[in-house]
Amino acid sequence: MKLLLTLLVVVLPSIAFAQSPIPIYVFTTHDATGLVALEDTSKERTAAVADMKKRLAKNARVRLVDTPDAATVTIEVVGAGMEWTRQGSAVTTYVGNGQAVTRQGPNTPEASARAMLRSGTFETQIDTSLGPFGRSYGENLARKVETWIEKNRATLESK
Repeated sequence: MKLLLTLLVVVLPSIAFAQSPIPIYVFTTHDATGLVALEDTSKERTAAVADMKKRLAKNARVRLVDTPDAATVTIEVVGAGMEWTRQGSAVTTYVGNGQAVTRQGPNTPEASARAMLRSGTFETQIDTSLGPFGRSYGENLARKVETWIEKNRATLESK
């Protein structure tokens, strides 16, 4: 009797309120003409997709699907690789006659990735940089996607 009561109190509510996994489609596109840009990032984008899928496959709250039509959320990796950014602070030097010269720190390369997350008519861009401890672009993008899904789970489940 005690076992039955424990099952009713502990197990039944968790079954009743179990969250269904959100279907996600992760992809990148390549130019249909076969032409590539001067700074082709297709290898990095393809690697980011693979890393995202690897991480998301371990998450019980999402389910990877094979087509965009089967997904509630689609994620398109649109960029990955090195981008040049300005680092450091601006320094202003005042010279004679009240003139000022402002210099910015040097351009430095930064490893980063971008993805477009879409659900219905909603669209947002996710940006990330290459993470510490050897995390890949895809892993960092996946972490941000997981955070977004948790913040929007109730709305996504109603779709």
